[in-house]
Amino acid sequence: MKTTPDKKYSVILVMAILLVWTCGAVADDTKAFSSQTRSNVDIDSMKLSKVNVTIKTKETDKIRTKVYDFKVTDLTEFLVESGQNITFEAFPVPCRATVYYEPAGSPRKIRIAWRVMIERVANNHTTHFSEPEGQ
Repeated sequence: MKTTPDKKYSVILVMAILLVWTCGAVADDTKAFSSQTRSNVDIDSMKLSKVNVTIKTKETDKIRTKVYDFKVTDLTEFLVESGQNITFEAFPVPCRATVYYEPAGSPRKIRIAWRVMIERVANNHTTHFSEPEGQ
């Protein structure tokens, strides 16, 4: 069966619309995320997942565990055992921690860490950043 030019153009048009729609959804999601500030985000009221993990290393934009990687942003909170906030630069690895994160069900498929609560720090810990994997 031979396809007509109208059908070919219809398929191309539908695919182009889907591509624009998908890119727009990801861009809107990223734009909304980046426009938030620490002062207008109430982490305690968000529907987040949590997991207890051993954080092996940190890179400039993520923390790595044996199972998951978590994206770290300017909005991510890092708390020591006493509940005091620390910077990502001062965050020690390896350590045992509870990570509160946005599940990867969004179009970007990335787990975003919103709060990391340190439970135990390894004796051989460091605050240095690791080189990104694959480099």
